[in-house]
Amino acid sequence: MFADEDHPNSILDRMYDALRLATWGRIEDLETFFIVVDKQTWASERLSFIELWMYYEYYGDYYSVDIEPCYSGDETWNAFIGPHLRAKITTFMKYYQHPILYVNVWNHAIGEEDNNPSIAKTKHDTWLNYTTGSRMDAENDYNTQYLWVEEGIYESP
Repeated sequence: MFADEDHPNSILDRMYDALRLATWGRIEDLETFFIVVDKQTWASERLSFIELWMYYEYYGDYYSVDIEPCYSGDETWNAFIGPHLRAKITTFMKYYQHPILYVNVWNHAIGEEDNNPSIAKTKHDTWLNYTTGSRMDAENDYNTQYLWVEEGIYESP
């Protein structure tokens, strides 16, 4: 969960915040990817950036939403529209058993390489302070507008 997606253009950012508030009931950004681990050693083997299908109830009607993957590819921080790419990543740096990832684009698209080497970094050891649950659990924890009722995962080719 990120506090906000701040578009580099301040006018577009205000419009984008209004759109996010109307669509998601929040301006915070929630991104999902999967760390596939070896069942014997629990070592991280692969990162999977795939889309999710989720459903929500709004005044008794049900709607589906395709939540796009959050892989950055080779895009950088100032990309006009941040990418949402599908990917399976098998080569990445690790800190002990934990993958090292970079938020490469203003919309929190994530990658295994630093696409912005000239920008100062902030380190977050998220594996030290984590919660367990599904994307649906996180949506229900942070969303004020809808009740998420189920989810589906579609594997990347």
